[in-house]
Amino acid sequence: MSFSRDDFLGYTSVEVKAVDVADLGAGYVRVMSGKERDAFEASLVSDDSDPITQQIRARLVVACLCDKDGKTLLTPDDLDAVNEKPSNILQEIADAAMAINKLRSGGDEEAEKN
Repeated sequence: MSFSRDDFLGYTSVEVKAVDVADLGAGYVRVMSGKERDAFEASLVSDDSDPITQQIRARLVVACLCDKDGKTLLTPDDLDAVNEKPSNILQEIADAAMAINKLRSGGDEEAEKN
């Protein structure tokens, strides 16, 4: 069964995945919209096109951490506070966010093929 233009443009469902976070309990991450993903990816590049390698996990957590209904919990203003949290907690949430958003580095894809 194929979908129509109206079906596609009317689609509003947001995929949400539960993630168990050490010391905090259950939380949720969501799939970013195309616009949100573009903004996230743009936040990883400086004005002079150099990659930004700081706060990557925190940026992903800000973009994807949500409630059970998919409503984001954080804003870009929370970035510095989020980055102060323990790296193991940030990594757990970031791993779940990467999985649900199909974010992978080229090396990960090559490793899976082998």
